[in-house]
Amino acid sequence: MLRSLRNRLVLFTLAIVAVGVLAGDIAMTLTLHQELDEQVQRALAARVALVEELDGLSSRQLHALLGRREIPAVIDTPDGERLVSMADVAAEPGATRTVERSDGGRVEVVVGRSTTDANLRRIYLAIGAGSIVAVAASVLMLSVFSRRVLYPLEAALDAAREAERRSRGFLADAAHQLRTPVAGVRAASEALLRSPAPAQQDGLLTNLAREAARTGHLLDALLRVARLDRGDQPARHPTDLVVLVTEEVERQQALAPSLGLHVSATGELVVAIDPTALREALANLLDNARRHARSRVEVTLAPAGRAGAVIRVVDDGPGLDPGTEDAVFDRFVSLDDRGGFGLGLAIARGVARTHGGDVEWRDGGFDLWVQGG
Repeated sequence: MLRSLRNRLVLFTLAIVAVGVLAGDIAMTLTLHQELDEQVQRALAARVALVEELDGLSSRQLHALLGRREIPAVIDTPDGERLVSMADVAAEPGATRTVERSDGGRVEVVVGRSTTDANLRRIYLAIGAGSIVAVAASVLMLSVFSRRVLYPLEAALDAAREAERRSRGFLADAAHQLRTPVAGVRAASEALLRSPAPAQQDGLLTNLAREAARTGHLLDALLRVARLDRGDQPARHPTDLVVLVTEEVERQQALAPSLGLHVSATGELVVAIDPTALREALANLLDNARRHARSRVEVTLAPAGRAGAVIRVVDDGPGLDPGTEDAVFDRFVSLDDRGGFGLGLAIARGVARTHGGDVEWRDGGFDLWVQGG
């Protein structure tokens, strides 16, 4: 479609250029033709005036004088003789005018056009060649110009296609992921309606609540991914990251009392970030570490650059297999069977990138860094 649009733009502009060049050629040709015609008429008038001034000469004297001056003319003498001042005057096309002489003879004065026509042909060829060069140069310039002008549009269309592709894939994956918890909720609800025993109802209610909570968590994650794809900008506020990281680590400690979670941070580190978004990203990293750690999770916090910070999360679990360092951030990708929807790390990376940073696996741990606004 872009190539067709570019071709139409080039052809349309080229048509305008060609019409302009053709109009200029026609105007120039008509002007030159008129000027040369006027020159011929001026030359003819001058020669007629000369013949009229020499009316006192005899026909033969006039013939000799015109021959010396190389003025083509045909002289009809009073006694019927015809004298030609130049041998090829009869064959040469041109403008003519007849002058009646006082002795009864007459002179047909000729201004040849062979030289004028030859000059016109050379001029026409030069104009034609120049027009062809102008049109060819216009095609080249229009091709380059159109590419540069349409480049932002090409980039926007490519981005739109990529966004559409990602959206379709996201919707397909989301529908697939929602199928299991929704089916669980439906199955628990139907079983609850059919079960008359109170003991069984309690178990079914517990299962229904668990599946409903799982569905709710998945929907929250999907909404978060959709907002990241939409390009929502973080609502930045000066935030003490030491306090934020410490609070989130304490929350994770409450979920896994037997696991040792430690924070290494000193002093105060205030960065302009979106605290809610960064807390969610850190929670996803800590949740991943908590599910894979054997006994310990270490969280360190340090400044990065002039206004940024880096949070490193390391656990004593098995780590990532070689070659999966990038795949682990793909959506709905789970490299083990320890639960989760495969969205946590993707959300963490998306949040970090909206803050001018990123999340990467380095030296056995995840590094999350952000830049303050």
